[in-house]
Amino acid sequence: MYWYIAKLVYQILVTETKESDQFEEQLRLIKADSKQQALSKAMALGEQEETLFYNFRDEPVYWKFMEVTELQSLHQLDDGLQLYSHLEQPEYSDAYVALMQSKAERIRTDSECLY
Repeated sequence: MYWYIAKLVYQILVTETKESDQFEEQLRLIKADSKQQALSKAMALGEQEETLFYNFRDEPVYWKFMEVTELQSLHQLDDGLQLYSHLEQPEYSDAYVALMQSKAERIRTDSECLY
């Protein structure tokens, strides 16, 4: 058995509003005998988790599975193993750095509350 990381993409559709479309990308850990089996399992998982619910305005919201867009094999699981990488080239570097610092501070603050 091997481990794979699959990126599943969902489209979030609010049928009653004219808001811009939203998409969610999820990284999932999949255990399978082959890349093809991992892809099949990831696709099945994505389809199983499609859902329809009603938001606070009582509007139907459809969480629609779109596709598995990435599938990477992990040969062995080790402490510190890089699971995912994404290159970002923002239009405004200073704003991006400030956002990353804010997110990091929130994580540090949250983890300090655990003790």
